[in-house]
Amino acid sequence: MTASFMPMKMMHRWGCVVLLIAALAVSAPAWAMTESGQIEVPVADESPSARPPAVAKAIGALLVRLTGRPDVVDLPVGERIRAQASSYLQGFSYRQGPAATDQTNADSAEQTWLNTRFDASRLRDILVRRGIEVWPERPPRLLVWIAIEDGAQRRFSHAEMDAPLQRALREQAQALGVQVMFPLLDLEDLRALRPADVAAGFAQPIQAASARYAPDRIMSVRLNDLNAQRVTGRWTLMSDEAVLQRWRTADAALDTSVEHSTQRVVAQLRQALAYLPDLFASGRLQIVVAGIDGLMTHDRIAQRLESLAGVERVTTLAIEGDAVRYGLAITTPEAGVREAIERDSRLLADGEQYRWQ
Repeated sequence: MTASFMPMKMMHRWGCVVLLIAALAVSAPAWAMTESGQIEVPVADESPSARPPAVAKAIGALLVRLTGRPDVVDLPVGERIRAQASSYLQGFSYRQGPAATDQTNADSAEQTWLNTRFDASRLRDILVRRGIEVWPERPPRLLVWIAIEDGAQRRFSHAEMDAPLQRALREQAQALGVQVMFPLLDLEDLRALRPADVAAGFAQPIQAASARYAPDRIMSVRLNDLNAQRVTGRWTLMSDEAVLQRWRTADAALDTSVEHSTQRVVAQLRQALAYLPDLFASGRLQIVVAGIDGLMTHDRIAQRLESLAGVERVTTLAIEGDAVRYGLAITTPEAGVREAIERDSRLLADGEQYRWQ
């Protein structure tokens, strides 16, 4: 039995990134180390006989999270993995906690939970070898702005006032492998954006206000009175450059609206971001890039490096002042990758490192 695990949440302030990097092992991203293989499921009790079906359920949930595909568990590869679930199990623990909301037949408010940790890297490799696209090791990030019609007024959604809504969005997206972020709604956000902008789905101000969070996608949502049994929502999905989809959920239960819209967003993200990684990337290259003033710049550089021919994966190894040391997993000779880096107009060679300009 293992100790409990503590997930590491994404941090939005550059100063906090230093603390995040200090906690990393240089061989893998923080998300892969702390979250990608961990799944918690309800279990009947702590007996050995109750554990195998719960472990099979947990590994099925992990396959969905690695791929964003709810149907992956019904594919032949998914069925084989579930049948051999214990062989991928690295550790488990139990805890007592509130029963899941969907367990309507629970006799009490308490539930036994099985916290499992699997070899996610091995599972990813198996899926890729069977031609199943997976998410990048860093989960896709979705920034969600929500405007609430509260009587005659519009307001931004707040965690304290709208906890069930924000929890439902976060949990449904996480189950499909997507990380949901909500804006801080600090003075910078409130100067840049009004609830009316979000309610109308005005792309340009929403995109500008979202830039500080460096999301993969942005969603704006307008919902009417959350106290009503059935709500109407207007949803807009966008990148930092374009509106991708608009849709409406009319006169539906809130959880139904959230489920429908989450699945729609994840389907679009899968088209853009899910991929078949090269399992034979064996080369390693480290470079230092200076002139980085924040998390958004850091992520842009990582994305540019990852887009280069021959670069399979980019990992942040360390932060040294305004410089970041990146580790590159490469599939082609180092000289070719360095040539590609030096052709980038925004990465200026500066001695043994590069400078972002």
